[in-house]
Amino acid sequence: YEIDEFMEFYNYRRYHGSLGRMSPVKFNEKYKDIGFPEEMALSL
Repeated sequence: YEIDEFMEFYNYRRYHGSLGRMSPVKFNEKYKDIGFPEEMALSL
């Protein structure tokens, strides 16, 4: 169950510099309805 604890930490509590110092969950909640910033789009 250590992996579950890590995933909870990584997705809900760890701040990501590339996401404007937000957790992935907070980032998604903020932008899911208004659209994600274009400068954060991946170029493949």
